[in-house]
Amino acid sequence: MITPLFPLVRTALDAVGARVQALALSFDRRYRLDPGELRGSLSAGTKLVCLASPQNPSGVAAPATTIRETLELMEEICPRAYLLVDETYREAAYGDDPVADTAVTLSPKVISVASLSKCHGAPGLRLGWAITLDPRLRLQLITGKFNTVVSCSPVDEALALKVLEHRASILAERRVRLDVGLRRTAAWARVNNDFIEWVRPDAGALCCVRLRPEVFDDATVARFYRALAVRGARVANGIWFGDEARVFRLGFGLLPMAELGDALAALAAALKEVADPARSSR
Repeated sequence: MITPLFPLVRTALDAVGARVQALALSFDRRYRLDPGELRGSLSAGTKLVCLASPQNPSGVAAPATTIRETLELMEEICPRAYLLVDETYREAAYGDDPVADTAVTLSPKVISVASLSKCHGAPGLRLGWAITLDPRLRLQLITGKFNTVVSCSPVDEALALKVLEHRASILAERRVRLDVGLRRTAAWARVNNDFIEWVRPDAGALCCVRLRPEVFDDATVARFYRALAVRGARVANGIWFGDEARVFRLGFGLLPMAELGDALAALAAALKEVADPARSSR
């Protein structure tokens, strides 16, 4: 698995007794995957390699060249393994940015998973999909579904069909909203550059922000989260995703812009309250 990642992905594999190895990507390298670094984690017994593009929490995407190189490495070391690519946020592009092509067309060894919860804004339906060009694996996945959940709610599926029928207009509207939220967040990051640094996401509604080590020690990192809670604002601690505590996930795609502005103002106030003036560059 490539970390940091949405934690329930890890717990799902733990629940079925899978032996999991993690390759940690770093904030300093902007969460970019170097396929060559996977070599030490792969073996002839590897069955599945998991990555997200764009990632949750960082919003950083893996370009097609990176995925191809990963597949080539897997063919060399573990040719029977599959590459699962979580593309939940793939279509959540900003403004006029192009939408990245799905990875599923690159190889029958790729499994693409996504859902209606994020890009389409319909999390209450709890519907998603797994797509593969491998007909035998597709049959195995269908059989697995029939032997577990049997079928989804017909009402949910009928509503999902309506969402997909209006997919173009839904995604277009959300592109505008995400673009505005990203620009608002980028402006906030520039203003608060003395206290934080961030990684600009490639797509999605999330990004990673890091409290500057030269300004915040471990004690003030903990104080920052407490100060934020007092102000009624909340971000996701990086520890939850397999990162360090001074990194947090910031979401900019949910709140109305006025409320996002209030939330960012609360973040800025918490930063200034707990930062050690003697260590700050201000």
